[in-house]
Amino acid sequence: VIAVDSLAAMVPKEEQEQAAEQKFIGLHARLINRFCQKLLSIDHHSAIICTNQLRESLGPSFMDPMPGGVGQTYYSSLILQIRREGWIESEGKRIGFNLKVGVRKNRVGPAFGECILPFLFRGEIDLLALLVERAIEAKLIHQAGPWYKILDKTDTLLGKNTVINLLKEDNELRQRLEGALGDCIVT
Repeated sequence: VIAVDSLAAMVPKEEQEQAAEQKFIGLHARLINRFCQKLLSIDHHSAIICTNQLRESLGPSFMDPMPGGVGQTYYSSLILQIRREGWIESEGKRIGFNLKVGVRKNRVGPAFGECILPFLFRGEIDLLALLVERAIEAKLIHQAGPWYKILDKTDTLLGKNTVINLLKEDNELRQRLEGALGDCIVT
């Protein structure tokens, strides 16, 4: 796996050596196009992951806000757009945020899908919160406002954090929920 952190941070050599007042229109886009051409011309068995930044578009609103031109869109096999969408709070403190991941281009599968992943500041995706969300969508957990009812349990729980804590403690219930969710996905 080869990782290139921030295509937007790549600076062409001509731009580094010249005065700051000079204009370098399209120079960054040409650099990224040459970079992509060279990477694809090499016969290798590896994955190349490039990160980029979204910028405000100065032109018309339909223009792509990714720096580096359209060459990266042409050469890539998969483009994921990741944005922060809302905070995850526990006991009044921010402990993470929801990542909204959208597929902008996909040569190996369907494009334009979206998902939301709960990302915690300790550097991991909260799998139990993801399990609860998928179970609510599959109607395995009934939600009425802040109240939750899991599978065939008779007691109702107040708040999503209570449900997550219960699933942390009760492995049998979590496994039953995962199994039922797997059956819902298959059928």
